[in-house]
This record gives sequence, C-alpha cells and structure tokens, in this order.
Amino acid sequence: MSAQGQNVHVPHGSRMLLGRVEGDLDAERDVVIASDGSASVSVKGTARFEGSATLEAPFDCERLKCEDGRLLARQSLAVREELRADDASVEVVGSFTARRVDVGRTLLLHGDSTAERMEVGGTLEADRSLSAGAVEVGGTVVARGTFKAGSLEVGGKVDLAHVDIEELEVGGAVAVGDGSVRGSIEVGGQFVSSGPLLFGKLTVGGRARFGGASQGSDIEVGGQFHAEADLVFHDLEVGGIAEIRGEGKGGTVQVGGLFSVGRSLTLTGRLRVGGKAEVGERLTAESAEVGGELSARSAIVQGNVEVGGSLRTESGLRARSVRMGRRSHTVGPLYGDRVEIGRKGRAEVIVARIVVLEDGAEATDVSGEEVQLGDGAKVGRVRYVRDLRLGRKTTVSSPPERIPLMPSFPL
Repeated sequence: MSAQGQNVHVPHGSRMLLGRVEGDLDAERDVVIASDGSASVSVKGTARFEGSATLEAPFDCERLKCEDGRLLARQSLAVREELRADDASVEVVGSFTARRVDVGRTLLLHGDSTAERMEVGGTLEADRSLSAGAVEVGGTVVARGTFKAGSLEVGGKVDLAHVDIEELEVGGAVAVGDGSVRGSIEVGGQFVSSGPLLFGKLTVGGRARFGGASQGSDIEVGGQFHAEADLVFHDLEVGGIAEIRGEGKGGTVQVGGLFSVGRSLTLTGRLRVGGKAEVGERLTAESAEVGGELSARSAIVQGNVEVGGSLRTESGLRARSVRMGRRSHTVGPLYGDRVEIGRKGRAEVIVARIVVLEDGAEATDVSGEEVQLGDGAKVGRVRYVRDLRLGRKTTVSSPPERIPLMPSFPL
C-alpha cells in the first residue's frame, strides 16, 4: 500500500504494506510494517507507535515515537530528527541514524550507528561502530566495535572494545580494549584497559589497570593501580599500591603504600612513597622521599633523597643530598654533596663533599671534604680533604687519611 498526501493509521495487531507516506504514520499496538515492493518505507512526518511494533523493511521518518513495549527494526532505521521511546526498548538489526535519541529502557544496535545525542535509561548495546556527539546511559553500555563520542556518561558499568572519546564519566566499572580518551576519565569503581590507551586525566575511586603500553596525563587512583607494560604520564597519585611492570616515564609519583617498577623509572619531578619503592633498573628523579625501603639497580636524583628505612642499590645512588633515617640500613655506595646517616644507621661506601654519621652510625668506607662522626660511630676507613671531626668513643679501623682531592663520582 502506498499513501500519497495523507496520514496512515495502522490498527492493533495488523500487518500493513507501505511505501511512501506523505504525512504521519499512527500505529496501534503489536503491528508489523512491511514494504509494498518499494525499496523502503519512508514517512515524511512522524511515525507514532502506541506499543510494540516490527519494521520488516528499511524505514525512515522525520520523527519516531514509541510509547512502550518493544520496537524492532529488522533492517535499517533512519530518523532525521528525534527517536523517542520513553518507556520502551528499541532494537535495530541494520544501520541506524538519528539526530537525537531518547530511549527509556534498552537500545540494541546491531549495525553501524550514528547520532548527535543519545540518552538511554537502561542498557545500550552496539555490535558494530557507534558514533555520537554525547551519550548518557543510566545503566550499562556494551560496544563491540569502535565507540566514538564527544562524551560518554554512564551510571553503571561500561565494556568497550575500541574507544575514540573526548570525555568519559562512569559511576561503576569500566573495561576498555584500546584506543584513546583525549580528555578526562572519571570512574567511581574500577577501570581496566586490555590494550594500548592514550588518555588525558584519569581519576578512579577504586582500582585501575592498564594491560598495554599507555600514555596519558595525570593519574589519580584511590586504591590500587597496575600497569602491565610501559607507561608515560604526568603525575601519578595512588592511595594504596601501584605497579608498573614495564618502564615508567613521568613527572611526579606519590604512592601511599607499595610502589614497584619492573624496568627503569624516569621522573622530572618528585618520587614520594609512604611504604616501599622498588625499581628494577635505573631510577632518575628530581627528588625522592621514601618512608620505608627504596631499592634500584642504580639511582640518580638531582635534588634531595630521604629514606626512613633501608636503601639498596647495586651501582649506587647519587644525589645532591642523601638523608638516611634512624636505624636505617644502606647497601650500595652513596654519592652526593651531603650524605647523612641517622642515629645507629648502617652504610657501606660514602663519597660526598660533606659526610655526617650521627651517634652510633656505621659505615665501611667514607670519603669527604668534611667528615663528621658522632659519638660511638664506627667506620672502617676515613679519607678527608679539609676537616675531620670525631665524637666520643668513635672507632676508625685504620688511621684517617688526609687526601688532596675528592674521588670522582662514578655515576
């Protein structure tokens, strides 16, 4: 049936063949719309459905409204302006285009889909590519193809295969394959990416994990953070445990508990760890402050280093100043302008312009322009250029040696 210049009414439970409708299409519940032999069913005006309906042919209209039930488009669906289904679900088997989409329950898209704006109260699923300006979903989003959007805001959870998004905000959990989120990512629960990811700022209330080599700006995680490969960042702040299994390059790191890096860590700013910091290869930073233990194959720090517990290196640590805490334990040489070993701390080789061993501290070999040994300090060998001060009951295994020049720093 082809209707020219008139509105078309479809009775309850009927099946109607249509071609082009010059006016509006009004359908009661449980209807089927099929083609009368035309390439598609085209409605010039608004298509209204009181309840469930099936569109068996390609379908296009100016506006589409479905009051409740389920609207199934077995082929393509094109809405030039707005699709509105306040208390209904919509499923499109073919391609889908609309300017604005507002679905109260579930929106299932099996073909390539495009919209300027989408609002879905329940679940949004897309099997192929989905491109939209802004997307808001109250429940769950699952996208198995490329998901491209200016912004995605979801109250529940998200599972995306490949992303190209400007802004992402999710109240629950996020799982991403790979791609880019150029702006900010805000997640209330858990964030997981399995492949390489480019991102702006990442804020996660719970846990976060990067499965592939990733690069971004600031990272702020309330609980645990794990990067399975290389990571480039600006600032990394984690409340609990943080791990980078590959190489880390960034600005600053602040971790409340344990921080570990499988390979080298290069920072332009400060490393600050409340508990234990482990670097598999070389550590480079502007400054370092570790409350518990610090270990690395070698370390070069431009400014100050403070370690409360133990410090362990193979090739040594070089910094402008090194301050080891009370009863600290150092394995590996220390090099710097000033090195201080706290009360009853232990160290091995120290080479610095100024060396201070507080009361009861111990060292194997000390070389400095100025050397100060506190009461009860014990040193195997002492070499100094200008000044040597010995406390009471200080023990030096071999006679102190005055030298004309400081030994060179090997790092």
